[in-house]
Amino acid sequence: MDIRYERAAEEDLRGLVAAERSQGHPDLEGFTKLLRLRIAAIGLFPHSGRPVRRTGVREWYLHGTPYIVLYLPHAAGVDILRVLDAREVAA
Repeated sequence: MDIRYERAAEEDLRGLVAAERSQGHPDLEGFTKLLRLRIAAIGLFPHSGRPVRRTGVREWYLHGTPYIVLYLPHAAGVDILRVLDAREVAA
């Protein structure tokens, strides 16, 4: 399935990488690749995420991370809407 990132999701990813950089993450390139790889798994199982209030939108927790992906599955693929830090959402 085709995965398309909305502008807000791209900005979220840049913000997550910047936050990791400021905390001295030793492998930012690997961190970014891992996030994108785990997000790509949504394309394999687009209805596995939990439905959220907004019609059609689902959420997927990225295993081994504190991050949540909000996405919209459709016939042509998946639109990644946001990539959020659950620690900040819960605060």
